Amino acid sequence: LASPGVEAVFTAADVSGDIKVGIIYKDWPVFIGVGERTSYAGDVLAIVVAQNRRQARQAAKKIKVEYKVHRPIVEAVAAIDDPEIAVAGTTSNVLSRSEYTRGDVDAMLASSAHVINETFKTQRIEHAFLEPESTLAVPDSNKGTMHVYSGGQGVWDDRDQICALLNVPIDKVTVELVSNGGAFGGKEDMSNQAHASLAAWLLQVPVKCTLSREESFLMHAKRHPIDMSYKIGCDSEGKLLALHVRAIGDSGAYASVGMKVLERMAGHASGPYQVPNIDVEAIAVRTNNPVCGAFRGFGANQAQFAMEGVLDRLAEKVGIDGWTIRRRNVIMPGMVWGPGQIMDDGCLGASKCLDAIKPAYDEARSLGKAV
Repeated sequence: LASPGVEAVFTAADVSGDIKVGIIYKDWPVFIGVGERTSYAGDVLAIVVAQNRRQARQAAKKIKVEYKVHRPIVEAVAAIDDPEIAVAGTTSNVLSRSEYTRGDVDAMLASSAHVINETFKTQRIEHAFLEPESTLAVPDSNKGTMHVYSGGQGVWDDRDQICALLNVPIDKVTVELVSNGGAFGGKEDMSNQAHASLAAWLLQVPVKCTLSREESFLMHAKRHPIDMSYKIGCDSEGKLLALHVRAIGDSGAYASVGMKVLERMAGHASGPYQVPNIDVEAIAVRTNNPVCGAFRGFGANQAQFAMEGVLDRLAEKVGIDGWTIRRRNVIMPGMVWGPGQIMDDGCLGASKCLDAIKPAYDEARSLGKAV
């Protein structure tokens, strides 16, 4: 507080309203209070408000924190049965389960001419948008209102959560989306909007907060790393008969939209193909790793990595090329797709795509190129 330029230091004790935010579950603390437990490296303990950014950062370094170190839970598969809870305030390390089944998968796998059984692992991925998260909060003391300029992806969610934090009616805060240097899902969750708004509201002066790249890496949600075990069978011609999928996604500490990402992974587990017998389970798991949430593709990308991988391996066993096995199984109007939807003309893009690339595919193969 005595450092040059410092106006204030705020902690959990300064929050009069809801201290937790979240798009689906309100489980992500804006601050971790004294005596409470942190859950991942991006948790915020305090904010320093100063005349300029350099002064604020210099003063923040002077804050001393005493920790009692707990065993971190960092392996998603092991976390499911771990007796320890990764995140304080929760009762299970399982965030969600998404599952569905149709037909007799075991019987059809047993009668398949060819079966592939493989495990695929995808990695946690950083959005790396050009512009780190930035918020400017401008209070109007005459009107008792505040205008917040946000680089986030959901101004209504931002408004509702800021008002809940400040314990004020929702008509007291207006949030305006400012064009920013990318997001790709990584700015759906609140980051520094709450902190800048709290400081501006309490001080009744405009407050701006722009995360450093390091802070951004630590705080915002990433793409889910998912372990996916695929067992798939086809007949002698390469027609798919059955698919069995078990997937476990590391959702990190807080919910974000992790349950929906794993739900989408489950829904897209069979890719743009028809599989008459299917059994899928996808689990989102809480750990002490970085939070995972929205990222372009939203879980479908990970599923395609696995599904396309097993198709290539099946094609090799059948003795046909990768294009042929895909064309024989691509979903068409009137067919029942993965989770049970009956497809309409909207699915024709998949077959049109395959037909469009056929000449280039054949030419590349004839030249011995990798495809």
